[in-house]
Amino acid sequence: MKIGDRINVEIGPIAHGGHCVARHDGQVIFVRHAIPGERVIVEITEQSSKFLRGNAVEILEKSPHRVAPKCAYARWDGCGGCDFQHINLDYQRELKGQIIQEQFRRIAKKDIDCVVEAVEPHDGLHWRTRMDFTVSENRKLALFKARSHDVVEIDSCAIADSRITINDVNSQKLPRGSKVDVAISRSGKQSIAIENRENFELLEEGVTETLSVSPQSFWQSHINAPRTLVDAVKNLSGMKSGDHVFDLYGESVSLHRQWYLLLE
Repeated sequence: MKIGDRINVEIGPIAHGGHCVARHDGQVIFVRHAIPGERVIVEITEQSSKFLRGNAVEILEKSPHRVAPKCAYARWDGCGGCDFQHINLDYQRELKGQIIQEQFRRIAKKDIDCVVEAVEPHDGLHWRTRMDFTVSENRKLALFKARSHDVVEIDSCAIADSRITINDVNSQKLPRGSKVDVAISRSGKQSIAIENRENFELLEEGVTETLSVSPQSFWQSHINAPRTLVDAVKNLSGMKSGDHVFDLYGESVSLHRQWYLLLE
């Protein structure tokens, strides 16, 4: 098989990275935009000595869990920002639980139970308070296609916080090829950083901190993830009033990724 070939396959189990596993003539194919149990036409996009990658470009036998994506760019030839918008939310969580279980079996050699809990907003939309864009040749905000250097210009995003004003940012004279990071703080303020020239602050309610977060640094982008994770740590750790808890993470001195949370 070669890149561009299209084949008829039955989709197998979910895999890490937004793919499902299929097989054809003994070869493993990692398929995007499919659902376990479906029969689809896959277009091959990558090949290696061990496996192939491809996109489900036509659905022959549809899963009962398939839904119409809320975003016009969530398609096999669209941006690579969303893996599962074509799957209903309940089944998305079930599949994500299966991924975690498989990782524990494969890496830790352990069988675990895993239930992925729903976090508001329960419609799965407008939860992302931070977006990383690149600037197209037309000086518009764009997102990369999956596993590609090609970009897709966008004027809206169904998972971005509704306070992120993509059209307003697009109206500026953006430098071609630059990275643009747009974030919404807990107070609702929108901050824009272009290629390290501007830092921004993200302040989370209930956490004592002052964090200056550069575009290269990690931060939970889900609007309710920081509070959900902090509550989980507090409930499971048995900590009491007056205890200090540090969440420390560092990858490289050159990246200056040093920060902590001090919980009251």
